[in-house]
Amino acid sequence: MVMRVNNSERGVSLAETLVALFILSVIGVAMTAGVGTSIKSNDMARMRISAESLARSELEYVSSQAYQATTWTYTLPEGPYPTWWATTHDSLPAGYTGYSVTVTASDNVASAGDKSRKQKVTAVVTYDGSQVLSMATYQSQ
Repeated sequence: MVMRVNNSERGVSLAETLVALFILSVIGVAMTAGVGTSIKSNDMARMRISAESLARSELEYVSSQAYQATTWTYTLPEGPYPTWWATTHDSLPAGYTGYSVTVTASDNVASAGDKSRKQKVTAVVTYDGSQVLSMATYQSQ
């Protein structure tokens, strides 16, 4: 028995299959790159949010203390800490592994014509040795 193949019932050729696979692989690579970029961006945003929260926390803590007429620096979690430092505030809160905060205060920072004494307090946050954020505020006497 001889079977005749109708031209309208031809199968898919190897060339067509290879072109389809090539197109699918290009789309797959593009999607994988997009997902990788999205994950990296999300990690960077999370790190920056944690750094900002930590810097604001330290600036708020220093602002709640009495004005110190001196220049000083302390680093969390290593120390050394200023003499006014509360013993309950000697380490980073839980969840900040890898972060470090250096807080510096400069005494008697005033603009021209301003007679009041101000202290510029700066918090610099690093993560695994790389600076992530720097914030500053002023504290009046």
